[in-house]
Amino acid sequence: MKVRVKDNAGNSTVFTRDFIYDDSGVPGIALISPKSNNYYNDSNNALASISGTASNIFQIVSASVAVRESVSKMCWSVAGATFSIPSVGDECPANAWYTSETLIGGPPTYNWTWFDGIAFQDHYAYQVKARARAQSGKENSTSFRTFYYDVTAPTSSVTSPANGSFMGTLAGLTGTAMDYPSNESGVNGVQVAMRRSDNKWWDGSDWTALHAAPPEETDWLATNCVPGVCALPWTKTTGLPDPATQMSAGLYTLYSRAYDVAVNTQTSLADAAVFTFDKTGPVIAVSSPATGQVYGALSQLIGTAQDSYNIDHIEYRIKKPLAGRWISGDNFSGGPETWQIA
Repeated sequence: MKVRVKDNAGNSTVFTRDFIYDDSGVPGIALISPKSNNYYNDSNNALASISGTASNIFQIVSASVAVRESVSKMCWSVAGATFSIPSVGDECPANAWYTSETLIGGPPTYNWTWFDGIAFQDHYAYQVKARARAQSGKENSTSFRTFYYDVTAPTSSVTSPANGSFMGTLAGLTGTAMDYPSNESGVNGVQVAMRRSDNKWWDGSDWTALHAAPPEETDWLATNCVPGVCALPWTKTTGLPDPATQMSAGLYTLYSRAYDVAVNTQTSLADAAVFTFDKTGPVIAVSSPATGQVYGALSQLIGTAQDSYNIDHIEYRIKKPLAGRWISGDNFSGGPETWQIA
């Protein structure tokens, strides 16, 4: 703009001023982090900062944020280092908005970041809102974005084979897992580890690593519960040792661990499930009645049974040849599959 002034003697002066007329509307504003409905923890999936972009064809003066608890609607106070500022009309008031210390780039697009060591609480839901102010004084805000904070790891355990059980085959593994409410992120995966009595660990195809318990990171194997597809109770039916060629008689120990959507991983493992693998049948012998002996009365049956690990129970049956019937209780009325427990 130029302004010129003249006096009566014909002298003149020209004044020049540059200004910007902005008819571009309100500035653009967007949140990048946190992601909508995402879960965060305080370690390997921490919310390092609140960040986003702002845009205007001219200059962005500031980008500001407000954070509040989703349920209480209490907004974060930097001075108080707590969520202590009440919302007004479902909005955080002016004293709960904080200007980003970093505003780089542009125009038209700027990147901004803000964080003040907010003290998030486990299993809480939070909301964040961002606002941009252009050089023209025009402002624009995002809507509130919800995210969650979850630092409690889920738990899991092996239920089959059961601890202390005896197995003659190994078709699959089964177990349970859970995450803790409320606002839990949910179980997102379960892994298992298997140790043989000689401290060899199963790697999905062979017994390789040699070390004592507990499992190392490379010992963990995936189950059917994996990110995005986690049906509970969990199972594992593939990648197991072949009972006929890769499992010898003896003790085997099973461990499980779970991790959740917030990437909290179970470190306090449940008691391991120890089972005995036994594919050799017991040996039995009968000493009375003796072979070919004729008896007028038979008050008892006598014999021996032995196994490398244990004897669950002993059964017997006696056939009356002429009748073609088998003993059942105190008479011969049973069929060919009628067994009596000794």
